Order: sequence, then C-alpha cells, then structure tokens
Amino acid sequence: MVGYFDNKNKEYIITDMRPRRPLENYLWNEEFLSNVNHFGFGESFLRLPGNSRRQLFTETEATRLVYIKDCDTKEFYDANRNYQNKDFDNYNCCVGIGYHKITSEYKNIKTEFVITVPAKANAELWQIKVINTGESKRDLSVVSYSRPDANVTQHWAYGHADFEEDLGGLYFCHDAFNVDHD
Repeated sequence: MVGYFDNKNKEYIITDMRPRRPLENYLWNEEFLSNVNHFGFGESFLRLPGNSRRQLFTETEATRLVYIKDCDTKEFYDANRNYQNKDFDNYNCCVGIGYHKITSEYKNIKTEFVITVPAKANAELWQIKVINTGESKRDLSVVSYSRPDANVTQHWAYGHADFEEDLGGLYFCHDAFNVDHD
C-alpha cells in the first residue's frame, strides 16, 4: 500500500518510502511552479514574458535535501531521502493543498520538511523543523541543500546568488546584458 486519503485534513498521506515510481505533487501560483516528488525532488519553473516557463532549479538526485549529522557519533543521513538506505523509524509524506510535508524519524530525531509556493511571490519556501524525541541531549548539525540554476539566458556567467539580509535567505539573480525582463 502506498498511502491513504485523510479527508479531515484534505491530504494524501504517502506511507511507502520506496514506491514503484516517484509520486509527484505540483505547487504553484500565477508566476511560479514547483514539481515535488515524495522525497522533495523535482523541478521548479519561473514564468517569463511571453507566457513561457523557464526552469529555475535543475532536477538532479541532489535537489532539496536536508542533511542531519550527529556531531557526537559523526553519523549522518538525509532526512527526506536516505541515500544510505537506512530504514527510518517513521516516514510519511503529506500532500496537501498548497504544501508538501515530508516527515521522517531516525534514532529519536524527527524531521519535518515543508515545501510551499506562496500565493503571490516568485519563490519556493522551505520550513525545516528538527525535534529530539529521545530522553538524552543531542548535538546535531542541520544543513539544507539545493542545486539552483538561476540562468534565464544562454549566458551562464551572468547568474549568481548571495545571502540577502533583508530577505533572510538566498537571492538568485541573472544580470545578463540586454535582457528584456527582471
């Protein structure tokens, strides 16, 4: 069984971490679209003039990852897609209206990774919550990772990113010569 419908919360809950094929969800507004599978992988697109969509994030096996490292034992794993194939103690993926939430628990560390696309923004937002469900104190390192491709022309050298204090996050831009859009 892959999952079930939760009519009360209007969600589909994916309970099988390894279904026969990726299960996909689409989050969007009028300007931005994110394709997200049950691990959180997939492409995101930004609408540009002319009603076409351009790829903003590339689809690779390394998109939208949350790494957890126990600083005492030096053990690490990927909270939304365990590449080391260690079975999680608990795993589910809630596909809701306007959001996608991947929950996993491994060795008393519960991680909730929520992906949303705001109603009026050219953005994809991530919220990562890490909860120690055990009795002992833990020293953890949490790192999120994505591989953005903010290129909107054929000139790769013009794309760059930086941390933007006012936004409280990363800002990707493409400053090509004579481009007819922001």
